[in-house]
Amino acid sequence: MKLQIRKGFTLIELLVVMGIIALIAALTIPSYVSFSRSQELYQSALNLKAVLRDTQNRALSSEKSATNCTASDTLLGFYATLIPGNTSAGVGGRCGLINFNTASKSFSKTSSLQSLYTVGNSCSLLSLTQGELTIVYKPLDGSGAFYDGSLDTGLLLNSGKIALMLTNPGGQSYYVFVTNTGDIYEKKTCP
Repeated sequence: MKLQIRKGFTLIELLVVMGIIALIAALTIPSYVSFSRSQELYQSALNLKAVLRDTQNRALSSEKSATNCTASDTLLGFYATLIPGNTSAGVGGRCGLINFNTASKSFSKTSSLQSLYTVGNSCSLLSLTQGELTIVYKPLDGSGAFYDGSLDTGLLLNSGKIALMLTNPGGQSYYVFVTNTGDIYEKKTCP
């Protein structure tokens, strides 16, 4: 009588391997989701920084709108308006009393601007009376000024640095810092 050699795996062996795979997946998927969310948040911070940098570069170039500004009009600068809870910024330029090239630029699909802080030795929550922050970049030197509200009705804020806190649905946060000297950078924490 010949002994038959079976090729293949038994049902128990297959179940053990499937159990190990399920255990590994259960342990790694939450880490991957957290990593993915943090990378999306970081990308949102970089996108917001790019929107602000583009606004600043337009001011540095002193680019006027030919249709809205005459040669005698003074270019006051370019601005970005940010509203807590939004995922986009309103951007444009200003000649005299006329706004031009206004548009909305999205910086995120999932992360939103949550809070604004004034920054000194620590971060202090900035309470906006008009519900929006307008950052104005001046022509030629690119320095910034911060307004509580629009350029027409806003109050000039006496702050050297503002922190813009972005948050994602997972509760993680990332900060974009803007100074009145024109520096724009991002960090994971507020000092």
